[in-house]
Amino acid sequence: MRPTVTSVAQPGHANEDAVALGPGVVVLIDGAGLPARLRSGCTHTVRWYARTLADAYRDALGRADVDIRTAFARALSLVAASHGPGCDLDRGSPSGTVAAWRIGAEQVEYLVLGDASVILSDPAGGVSEVTDDRLATVTAPIIASHLRDRAARGLTTTPDDLREARRAAVELTRNTSGGFWCCHHDPAAADHAIVGTLCRTDVASLVAASDGATRGYQLLGIHTVQDVARLAANGDGDEVIAEIRAEEERTDRLTDQGMKKDDDATLVAAVVTALSS
Repeated sequence: MRPTVTSVAQPGHANEDAVALGPGVVVLIDGAGLPARLRSGCTHTVRWYARTLADAYRDALGRADVDIRTAFARALSLVAASHGPGCDLDRGSPSGTVAAWRIGAEQVEYLVLGDASVILSDPAGGVSEVTDDRLATVTAPIIASHLRDRAARGLTTTPDDLREARRAAVELTRNTSGGFWCCHHDPAAADHAIVGTLCRTDVASLVAASDGATRGYQLLGIHTVQDVARLAANGDGDEVIAEIRAEEERTDRLTDQGMKKDDDATLVAAVVTALSS
């Protein structure tokens, strides 16, 4: 079955998620929507980065003799080289997260780096999520320390202060030892990706999701991961995202914590069927 793709941009913005499809292959890149000042060394947009990396990784996964992690490293290297001499990548350049899979005759491979997700459903109805929570876990104590320091100095903290503290913590810990890892320009990031292999017969369906599409159960409390797996596999990813958008409009809880009010949201779903005899 050909994967179904549902991708909705953050209201008022261009979509910085990118999806690339190939035979048995899905790649979802969630471009990091950082301010331009944090990408000052590069002339390229986040959309260019996400699209170029998605296509490069899709093409690399087309070679069945190359494992899913090595293919990712090759794609990162290719995109880094594509920047050209006009970009000083160490001064700031686009980055992102990835959720990808490759379905073969006998097995299913997946790779996740960053807070994108692969959601797996088994034939018995079980659902599990593969995601990388290091961004949240390594930045949380840094943000908490910043808040304590402000309180000790008698300063109040606004949502804008929280937003800047989050951005600073991300820049401090991104792609460093003991920090979190994401798609950027260093192919070594592939060594830190979460990968797995399952027997094809143990997988009923797969969903690749950007973090904008998992907000319903990760942040907003309106979905379960089982809801997203079921609806996306049934071709109803637009329903998931519409419910997220409605809740984002109803609540200020995310912006009060210095988070985006809304985000690009992408779901790619595939039903894994038995090979015809």
